[in-house]
Amino acid sequence: MSLTRSIPNAPQYTITRSGQVRHISNRAKDIPPVTHQAKYGLVHQCVFINDSRHYVWRLLRDIWYDGNLILTRNGSLLNWDVENTFPLIRVSPFTTRLDADEIQLIWNQYQYHGTPCWNMGEKAGLLYYSADEYKACVRDILWNSVR
Repeated sequence: MSLTRSIPNAPQYTITRSGQVRHISNRAKDIPPVTHQAKYGLVHQCVFINDSRHYVWRLLRDIWYDGNLILTRNGSLLNWDVENTFPLIRVSPFTTRLDADEIQLIWNQYQYHGTPCWNMGEKAGLLYYSADEYKACVRDILWNSVR
Protein backbone atom coordinates (compact mmCIF):
# COMPACT_ATOMS: atom_id res chain seq x y z
CA MET A 1 0.00 0.00 0.00
CA SER A 2 1.37 3.41 -0.92
CA LEU A 3 1.77 6.34 1.42
CA THR A 4 -1.12 8.83 1.40
CA ARG A 5 -1.88 12.27 2.79
CA SER A 6 -5.26 13.76 3.47
CA ILE A 7 -6.56 16.61 1.33
CA PRO A 8 -6.88 19.69 3.61
CA ASN A 9 -10.16 21.08 2.26
CA ALA A 10 -11.65 17.57 1.95
CA PRO A 11 -10.26 15.53 4.89
CA GLN A 12 -12.38 12.49 4.03
CA TYR A 13 -10.17 12.05 0.93
CA THR A 14 -6.51 11.10 0.60
CA ILE A 15 -4.02 11.40 -2.24
CA THR A 16 -0.94 9.32 -3.01
CA ARG A 17 2.28 10.83 -4.31
CA SER A 18 1.28 9.51 -7.76
CA GLY A 19 -1.97 11.47 -7.73
CA GLN A 20 -4.42 8.68 -6.91
CA VAL A 21 -7.31 10.08 -4.86
CA ARG A 22 -9.28 7.82 -2.55
CA HIS A 23 -12.16 8.21 -0.12
CA ILE A 24 -11.18 7.21 3.41
CA SER A 25 -14.10 4.79 3.75
CA ASN A 26 -13.05 2.89 0.61
CA ARG A 27 -9.24 2.95 0.43
CA ALA A 28 -9.14 0.07 -2.00
CA LYS A 29 -10.89 2.00 -4.75
CA ASP A 30 -9.44 5.09 -6.44
CA ILE A 31 -11.65 7.96 -7.52
CA PRO A 32 -11.44 7.82 -11.31
CA PRO A 33 -9.67 10.80 -12.86
CA VAL A 34 -11.23 12.66 -15.76
CA THR A 35 -9.65 14.96 -18.31
CA HIS A 36 -10.43 18.63 -18.67
CA GLN A 37 -9.31 21.03 -21.38
CA ALA A 38 -8.13 24.19 -19.63
CA LYS A 39 -6.30 27.40 -20.50
CA TYR A 40 -4.27 27.31 -23.75
CA GLY A 41 -6.02 24.08 -24.72
CA LEU A 42 -3.92 21.98 -22.34
CA VAL A 43 -5.59 18.76 -21.24
CA HIS A 44 -5.30 18.20 -17.49
CA GLN A 45 -6.14 15.27 -15.25
CA CYS A 46 -8.84 16.14 -12.68
CA VAL A 47 -10.85 14.45 -9.97
CA PHE A 48 -14.25 15.40 -8.62
CA ILE A 49 -14.36 15.80 -4.85
CA ASN A 50 -17.65 16.87 -3.30
CA ASP A 51 -18.97 17.89 -6.74
CA SER A 52 -16.01 20.20 -7.30
CA ARG A 53 -13.32 19.70 -9.95
CA HIS A 54 -9.72 19.61 -8.68
CA TYR A 55 -6.65 19.45 -10.91
CA VAL A 56 -4.45 16.55 -9.84
CA TRP A 57 -1.27 18.62 -10.36
CA ARG A 58 -2.55 21.33 -8.00
CA LEU A 59 -3.44 18.79 -5.31
CA LEU A 60 0.02 17.22 -5.63
CA ARG A 61 1.71 20.62 -5.62
CA ASP A 62 -0.03 21.75 -2.46
CA ILE A 63 0.08 18.45 -0.55
CA TRP A 64 3.32 16.72 -1.58
CA TYR A 65 5.58 19.41 -3.09
CA ASP A 66 5.31 22.33 -0.62
CA GLY A 67 3.51 24.57 -3.10
CA ASN A 68 6.21 24.35 -5.79
CA LEU A 69 5.03 24.05 -9.36
CA ILE A 70 5.42 20.49 -10.61
CA LEU A 71 5.93 19.21 -14.13
CA THR A 72 6.33 15.81 -15.74
CA ARG A 73 9.51 14.59 -17.36
CA ASN A 74 7.66 13.59 -20.54
CA GLY A 75 5.72 16.87 -20.81
CA SER A 76 2.29 15.23 -20.55
CA LEU A 77 -0.14 16.54 -17.95
CA LEU A 78 -1.87 13.18 -17.62
CA ASN A 79 0.82 11.03 -15.95
CA TRP A 80 1.82 12.15 -12.45
CA ASP A 81 3.70 9.00 -11.39
CA VAL A 82 6.44 9.69 -8.84
CA GLU A 83 9.21 8.78 -11.31
CA ASN A 84 7.75 11.14 -13.93
CA THR A 85 7.14 14.16 -11.66
CA PHE A 86 9.57 16.82 -10.47
CA PRO A 87 9.22 20.19 -8.71
CA LEU A 88 10.35 23.43 -10.31
CA ILE A 89 12.38 25.06 -7.54
CA ARG A 90 15.32 27.18 -8.73
CA VAL A 91 14.45 29.27 -11.78
CA SER A 92 15.62 32.38 -13.61
CA PRO A 93 13.94 35.78 -13.21
CA PHE A 94 12.14 35.34 -16.54
CA THR A 95 10.57 32.04 -15.50
CA THR A 96 9.35 33.51 -12.20
CA ARG A 97 7.35 36.07 -14.22
CA LEU A 98 5.40 33.30 -15.97
CA ASP A 99 2.26 31.80 -14.49
CA ALA A 100 1.87 28.05 -14.02
CA ASP A 101 -0.25 27.67 -17.17
CA GLU A 102 2.39 29.36 -19.33
CA ILE A 103 5.19 27.22 -17.92
CA GLN A 104 3.15 24.06 -18.46
CA LEU A 105 2.36 25.15 -22.01
CA ILE A 106 6.00 25.89 -22.86
CA TRP A 107 7.16 22.55 -21.40
CA ASN A 108 4.33 20.64 -23.06
CA GLN A 109 5.16 22.19 -26.43
CA TYR A 110 8.90 21.61 -26.04
CA GLN A 111 9.01 18.15 -24.48
CA TYR A 112 5.77 16.47 -25.52
CA HIS A 113 5.26 17.99 -28.97
CA GLY A 114 8.93 18.62 -29.81
CA THR A 115 8.51 22.30 -30.68
CA PRO A 116 11.89 24.10 -30.90
CA CYS A 117 12.35 27.32 -28.91
CA TRP A 118 12.69 29.45 -32.05
CA ASN A 119 9.18 28.39 -33.11
CA MET A 120 7.59 28.36 -29.66
CA GLY A 121 5.78 31.71 -29.94
CA GLU A 122 3.87 30.64 -33.02
CA LYS A 123 3.09 27.10 -31.86
CA ALA A 124 2.25 27.98 -28.25
CA GLY A 125 0.42 31.18 -29.09
CA LEU A 126 2.57 33.22 -26.70
CA LEU A 127 3.90 35.69 -29.27
CA TYR A 128 5.09 38.27 -26.76
CA TYR A 129 8.19 36.30 -25.63
CA SER A 130 11.45 35.93 -27.54
CA ALA A 131 13.22 32.69 -28.44
CA ASP A 132 15.88 33.51 -25.84
CA GLU A 133 13.21 33.79 -23.15
CA TYR A 134 11.77 30.43 -24.16
CA LYS A 135 15.28 28.97 -24.00
CA ALA A 136 15.74 30.35 -20.48
CA CYS A 137 12.49 28.76 -19.33
CA VAL A 138 13.29 25.40 -20.96
CA ARG A 139 16.81 25.52 -19.47
CA ASP A 140 15.33 26.09 -15.99
CA ILE A 141 12.95 23.16 -16.42
CA LEU A 142 15.67 20.86 -17.73
CA TRP A 143 17.97 21.83 -14.84
CA ASN A 144 15.23 20.96 -12.32
CA SER A 145 14.28 17.70 -14.04
CA VAL A 146 17.71 16.12 -13.61
CA ARG A 147 17.47 13.29 -11.08
